[in-house]
Amino acid sequence: MSERPFLDFYEKNKIIPVHQSINKIHFQRRKYLYQTLGLLNIQKKDSIFSVAEVGPGTGDNAAITSSLIKGKYTFIDGNSTSINSIKSKIKDGSLPADSEIIDVDFNKIDISKSSVFDIVICEGTVVGQESPKDFANKLFQISNGGIVVLTCADAFSLLPELLRRLYSPIIRQDNFDESVNKGIDAFESTLLKLKSMSRNKFDWVADVILNPWMHSNWQFSINHAVEVAKNNKISAV
Repeated sequence: MSERPFLDFYEKNKIIPVHQSINKIHFQRRKYLYQTLGLLNIQKKDSIFSVAEVGPGTGDNAAITSSLIKGKYTFIDGNSTSINSIKSKIKDGSLPADSEIIDVDFNKIDISKSSVFDIVICEGTVVGQESPKDFANKLFQISNGGIVVLTCADAFSLLPELLRRLYSPIIRQDNFDESVNKGIDAFESTLLKLKSMSRNKFDWVADVILNPWMHSNWQFSINHAVEVAKNNKISAV
């Protein structure tokens, strides 16, 4: 059986390589993102939004999202380490107490039995799936005729990462942590120039450089997203 994109690599190494520093700069950046997408201007009469995040990772971004968009939140993820992080944030009050957690590989979810949501968020996850269009199609199917927020990437935006990944065979060691630390040494001078970087260096190396790309479907462009959205007659952000 072939490895599952992201999930098997994360589970094997017991990581969620998407931690964010929750500080003023990061909060302002996320707020500006949602303002630009128009999410902070929409309103719902007489009820709150139902919001699903697929692949919430650590829940760091979700903590900011839930402070900006009031709603009933559902988190869908198949990484046990991520699930435990979400549970911890619910417990300490960083995420809404009434949040629901669905522990499942989204590729395996039964859409016919799934709830539908007003807003569906999926960042950095569609790109890299074995079939990005099918994955995105499921995101639109669980939306309630509402809004789907997802990350796109094409050959042009992926080129810098592809070039950096040429270092992967050089830095890869038998021990995973040693591999990451060697990668940090290789890229630290570049990363230090990103003054507002909110993702830690360990996670960046683990996810961008060492995370295996098992197939060639690492493109999901804006045109692809528009195509899937049109097929589902739903707005795409």
